[in-house]
Formats: sequence, structure tokens, C-alpha cells
Amino acid sequence: MRVRVENVLDAPAQWVWEMAQKPSTLQHVSWPLLVFKLIGAKRLPDRWQADTLQVRLQIFGIIPAGTQTIAPSMSHHGPEDGNGACWLRDNGSGDIARVWDHWIRITHVDSRTTHYVDDVQVKAGILTPFVGLFAHLFYRYRQWRWRRLAARLGQTMSWPDEARSL
Repeated sequence: MRVRVENVLDAPAQWVWEMAQKPSTLQHVSWPLLVFKLIGAKRLPDRWQADTLQVRLQIFGIIPAGTQTIAPSMSHHGPEDGNGACWLRDNGSGDIARVWDHWIRITHVDSRTTHYVDDVQVKAGILTPFVGLFAHLFYRYRQWRWRRLAARLGQTMSWPDEARSL
């Protein structure tokens, strides 16, 4: 099952790209709906790397939802290089979802806005419809949290003069 949720964030694409590369942002935009507890490592890296991570998933921080392997990869350019788009992928799998192939696409719209897409392919056997429904709700929630994070940036950031005139 494929789930795709997209939004326009009120933040510069370069900022969104920088934030998307941080595991701490995943923790922030997922909390408290889904909490990731690291297995075997003392702490999350500062930025996503090609290494896989094992996590325990907890819904609302208390309901066990199995373990998951996070297998990140990403484009080697930012959203303002080349075609104005970049991507981050988690080709993960877990106890419940044997396939959780999640792509984040970040596209520069203008100096103040970013097109943000969560696109995930989920395969969980007979549980696929339920896991797919959860993924749909989860990514809608995450994007709501992203919009709130971007709004906080807008309140603290002084926009360049050329951006104010748009």
C-alpha cells in the first residue's frame, strides 16, 4: 500500500532540508504519537548517515509497536542546487511492516516556502490495510508538526528584504 501526504511549509527549503537530516527532528515531529527508542546505541547521531539503526516503536510512548530498522540514504545536494529538489529515504523494515520504504522530498518553491512530501510504500501482510491507515494518520500528524515548527521559525527569523516583497 502506498501513502502519500504533501504540504507546503512556510519556511525556506534549505532550512527544511537541514532539519530533515537530523534524527532529533524525526523525534520532534513524531512525538508523542510515535516514539523511537534506540536499541544498542547510546544516542542518535546528529545527522542521518548510511548506517542502519534499530529502534523500538512505542505509540504514545507506552504502547509497544515492535522494532524497526531505519536504513537512511539521501541526495547529495540541497534543495537550492540543480533542480531545486532533494530527497531523504528510509528503506526500513520491521516486526510489523516488512517493508517501510519512506521517501521525503523537499522542493524549493520560493525564498519563503517549501513543498514537502512524505511518500511511503508499506507491506505488512494481512495487516497492510491497518498499517497503511496508521501511516496515513502518522504522516498527516508529522506534517502538522512540521508546519508548527516552520511557524516558530517564521516568528523568530527576520526575512531578507527580497523575501518580504513577495
